Amino acid sequence: MAQQPVSWTNIINASATGSTLEKSGGCDGCPDAGGVSQQQIQSGAGSVAFAPSVGVASGLALYVGFAHATSTPPQPSEINFAFSFWANGGWEVREQGIYKADGTFAAGDTFAISIAGGGAVTYSRNGTALYTSTITAASYPYAVAASLSGTSAAVTNASVTTSTGTSMTYAAISDRTVRTKPALPSLSAAGYTFTDPAFSSRMLRATDAATRPGSTNHSYRAPSNAHLAAWNSTSTYFYVVSDDGTVIPYAFDAAQLRATRLQPSGSGNGGLTLAFYVEPQFSLTSPNIIYGIASGGNNRTIKQYDFTTGAYTTILDLDTVVSGLSGYVGGFISGATSPETLLVFFGGAQQDAHYYTLWFTPSGTRKLLNTVSSTLNGASTSVTLNFHLHATQLDKSGRFVFLYPTSADLGPPRYASPVYLWDTSTDTIIPLTTGGPDGSPNLVVGGHDASGYGNWVNK
Repeated sequence: MAQQPVSWTNIINASATGSTLEKSGGCDGCPDAGGVSQQQIQSGAGSVAFAPSVGVASGLALYVGFAHATSTPPQPSEINFAFSFWANGGWEVREQGIYKADGTFAAGDTFAISIAGGGAVTYSRNGTALYTSTITAASYPYAVAASLSGTSAAVTNASVTTSTGTSMTYAAISDRTVRTKPALPSLSAAGYTFTDPAFSSRMLRATDAATRPGSTNHSYRAPSNAHLAAWNSTSTYFYVVSDDGTVIPYAFDAAQLRATRLQPSGSGNGGLTLAFYVEPQFSLTSPNIIYGIASGGNNRTIKQYDFTTGAYTTILDLDTVVSGLSGYVGGFISGATSPETLLVFFGGAQQDAHYYTLWFTPSGTRKLLNTVSSTLNGASTSVTLNFHLHATQLDKSGRFVFLYPTSADLGPPRYASPVYLWDTSTDTIIPLTTGGPDGSPNLVVGGHDASGYGNWVNK
């Protein structure tokens, strides 16, 4: 079972802060606010847990539960299995608006609704069962739905558990048998599904010549930087990059094997495009957040886009970190920490001319490395660097930074090592060498690579 904070979407007259959803508009006593979870229980078991807050409601405050289908915002009668909460401290079990049971609660109580593998639904408070439904959950998928009626009513600290967690088996073909390249199958338009003729994997065509109606016949690809997260943390959003650099996000439904444009349109770019000119990075901890370098302005401002609110927020203007900058940003990546650790390299007018690497958190912790002057926050580094950067990478833990010198610096007169490892917890930098001038260990490094949580695999 996989548990994660609820990511709220389809929000009306409310604001989401993390997994908390609070009414911020509409009228007191009116079911005119709410939202649904991005996560869904596609089949089998699952649960939702939360703490209700009645705010300053005068009567009915909120409904929370599992719904198969809702309008926007969700209405109480649409929520299949729900708790309702009242300003007088009362709770009720309601199923599509029909009363089933009731009781009282105190601020801070945690409520949960659980669907068992066979579809049995139970309701609990602080871990104690309150009611078992006489109705079996059978109309999958179910999303968490909140209908907010009372002023400032809120669902706080909501989490959802699904039975579709990380698989411990790999169903795709992974043997080393050589297979003959087959003829290209005949493909229909975007949305077409088919079976890979060589490996028997189920495939989906996401783009076609008309993906951007106002600019047709482009090609689309995954990010060229394989270190980046092109999918969000719940595999419900991904992006592709057009051959002219346009970044196009998609919503993805794994159960239906369906990719859909956000804010779809029959003209222009065909829907939402992201205003980033460097390949962006999905947050590894917040499924609705994606980071990138903003197009326009000084071309050196890091922003985030929130798919829930549709708003861009400035994270950091690099001109406030280093004065006299020109050119553009080389790349950006993040680690799966809380708060999220961010890494950017910059300083040059083109690729292989950069020499600054900034490791930082949005809260203000910053470490600025200059690989040409071999300084870290102005002090000498533990080893001499004296090279320009081709690329950088941050491991998933957010602790280890990989520095990749340019091909020119790998040769004379510098003869730099292929990779340098910066441990940001101790600020030591180690050359991962092939036995060259920077000394041992001889790790025979080189080629493309990938990092995990304190682990690294290289070609």
